[in-house]
Amino acid sequence: MSNDPLLRGARGERHLLLGNEAIVRGALEAGVHMVSCYPGTPSSEVADTFLRLGGEGRYRLEYSINEKVAMEVAAGGALGGAMSLVAMKHVGLNVAADPLFTSVYIGLPGGLVVLTADDPGCHSSQNEQDNRHYARFASLPCFEPVSAQEAKEMTREAFRLARELQQPVMLRTTTRVSHMRGPVDFDDLPAPQPKVEFKRDPGRFVPVPAVALRRHAALDANMEKARQIAEGSRFNVEREPSGGQTRLGVIASGVARNYLADALASGGWEDRVRVLELGMTWPLPNDLIGAFLQKCDRVLVLEEGADLLEQSVRALAQLRGLNVRIEGKDETLSGRGEYSTTLVLRRLAAWLDCPCPAKSARPVETDLPGRPPNLCPGCSHRAVYYAVRQVFGDDAVYSSDIGCYTLGLLPPLRTADFLVCMGSSVSAGSGFARASGKPVVGFLAEYDALAACDGIRWPLSGLARVAVFRGRRWQDTLSSSPELQALEERRARLAAEYPRARQEPGDGKTEEGHGQAEV
Repeated sequence: MSNDPLLRGARGERHLLLGNEAIVRGALEAGVHMVSCYPGTPSSEVADTFLRLGGEGRYRLEYSINEKVAMEVAAGGALGGAMSLVAMKHVGLNVAADPLFTSVYIGLPGGLVVLTADDPGCHSSQNEQDNRHYARFASLPCFEPVSAQEAKEMTREAFRLARELQQPVMLRTTTRVSHMRGPVDFDDLPAPQPKVEFKRDPGRFVPVPAVALRRHAALDANMEKARQIAEGSRFNVEREPSGGQTRLGVIASGVARNYLADALASGGWEDRVRVLELGMTWPLPNDLIGAFLQKCDRVLVLEEGADLLEQSVRALAQLRGLNVRIEGKDETLSGRGEYSTTLVLRRLAAWLDCPCPAKSARPVETDLPGRPPNLCPGCSHRAVYYAVRQVFGDDAVYSSDIGCYTLGLLPPLRTADFLVCMGSSVSAGSGFARASGKPVVGFLAEYDALAACDGIRWPLSGLARVAVFRGRRWQDTLSSSPELQALEERRARLAAEYPRARQEPGDGKTEEGHGQAEV
């Protein structure tokens, strides 16, 4: 029996939690039945925490082979009446998009919450894509927490809404929110929640074209219900200045809400602007925003990532004939990278035409030694890369893969010339070889191959693969047999940290010393 406060804590208790741990607690307080994931930073701690807790029969956890499968497992669970959570990083939602869009059309009676952890600044990712686009594209109600407390509360609310509307709901975090720590006030864990009985209805759940057309209309009606809920959501809050006379307004969403609060306090500007904070960010509460705009002559929109909210506010002002100046992105706060209190402070100072209290940053030392990422001590990849370089040298082109394999990029290994996406080293390398006529050496892990390449039938066991494309076919560099031989990657450290991949050689235990978990 676990004594972890995430499973034992009760109403009135306060605990310091990671943002991702707060999401787990929120899911437990909602009564989650099923969790699936493909772990990727910054979302990984969600599933790892569920695994550590064990659940004591409260939920079932699956580490899936890729995000598409994770989405399908969670959707199937929600169809079967279970409150389900699927977790992945932002680029994983690209892989999961096919079942996601269908799930939105048919609806899921049990309720599905889709956790997407975005990564502005590319701390551990190949792009900065803003998955609020998916909320609009697929018609997903969306919550964006900015504190550990909100992460817990919004997770609970997302489950409630998903079950009420019988439609998937997005919970969008970013790296700063997922990995922040903050105090969280607990509520009691509920008794096991009932599952919704599945009732056969092919006219809803089998989306042949005629059914899909009808379901599209039902989806639009559901989103209008969600919009009405957003209008009165406790996560969408207008803050009036004490004087109440200002005609200057700021609309902020996502993590920009935190930076705005700090910047206003640092500049002493709390009474100079009225603020509209949006925590439930899709569908937009148009009436709430419209009423706010009517009180303003100028409005500044703050949002990290794409200018989605800014464009929507501009369109709303035009549609309602409001004479208000809308401002947003500029050279200080662009759509690239992360925001910070200092950046928001500078933008506000310029917007308010006030002196900026932000101090200049200390100049960066230019003569410090570099600290590039490196392979772990004893990693078998290093020996493989060395051996491959001895055989192929600079004559071959090296097709890499997501994860540890890209750490072969730098000298003296130099075994990464290009990378398209997870699992692409074989397929992209094949295309490159056919186009260029050059030999291509590809590196990948089996889980990456199965994640993206249906034509490869290697069993999952957390191994690193090496293959060479010569002419018209891939050849194994380690064996002449059709089944590729491989070196075991016992300590996979990045995205695909499956429990089985973390076993010590031969002892059947994880690196924490526990017996292998049943997942």
